[in-house]
Amino acid sequence: MKYSSLKKVSSENDQIIEILELKEPHFYPLWHFHPESEIMLLNKSIGTQYVGDAIENFKTGDVVLLGPNIPHVWRNSKEHFIEGANLVAEATVIYFREERFGSDFLSLPEMSDINKLLTIAQRGVRFEGKTNFVLAEKIHAMTRKEGSNRVIGLLSLLSYMANQCNYRPISSLSYIPRVDESDFGRFNMVLAYLMNNFSKKIKLDEIAGVANMTSTAFCKYFKSRTNKTFVRFLNEIRIGHACKLLMEKEKGPSEICYESGFNNLTNFHIQFKKIKNMTPLEYQNRLAGEELVG
Repeated sequence: MKYSSLKKVSSENDQIIEILELKEPHFYPLWHFHPESEIMLLNKSIGTQYVGDAIENFKTGDVVLLGPNIPHVWRNSKEHFIEGANLVAEATVIYFREERFGSDFLSLPEMSDINKLLTIAQRGVRFEGKTNFVLAEKIHAMTRKEGSNRVIGLLSLLSYMANQCNYRPISSLSYIPRVDESDFGRFNMVLAYLMNNFSKKIKLDEIAGVANMTSTAFCKYFKSRTNKTFVRFLNEIRIGHACKLLMEKEKGPSEICYESGFNNLTNFHIQFKKIKNMTPLEYQNRLAGEELVG
């Protein structure tokens, strides 16, 4: 497999804004970055998103804004990679280059709200609440605009995001993007191995071997790339999968515990609360409350 890092998304005619309507069996599966900022609306899909040092679930209706050069990947569940599964991942993605507007333009007092939002977006921004429905309408409307109307539409969208939406940073405040194009191939091999094997017991020397490193060297390498220990990162993948299963409401906690890679219920509950600040039952009840409100 060929592993990528720097992803080219700009059109040949070098437009300020590029809009893609994605409808594929799965999203681009590799850890990557690009110089464009990105707005992504999940039209139909679920899975796990990796943005900087954060691991979270994504679902239909989510809206995310990413600043330039922040490493990320939207990883669909294993079922999407099975030939003949007939599963589809759909999204509308808007790419744009902030520098095309000019530093003087973004520094204007009238642009302070958008400038602040774009600064926060260097850590990634996730939007929440009912305003996501309005954002979805505005994003879909942009796909029908052309020329200067598309640029005006983007500024209107960013202004709405900055002033009327509930949003939060995705990556931690301490996260510093480490963009090393020559190294992304190795990290993608590690990430792919973890995604394909997280439900099993993974020993440190085993995953270090994937990266062709000693265990000691791998621990330092992994922490420098993710801002987390290998064990913490692996547990977050497992808890993310557990959250997906809890959302589907087809399995009980005991079954979810072992399917997510934990060897006993006690440890599962401890790790779940450590990562989500709530128990699995509290998480399910919160989801039920959100469904009633929505």
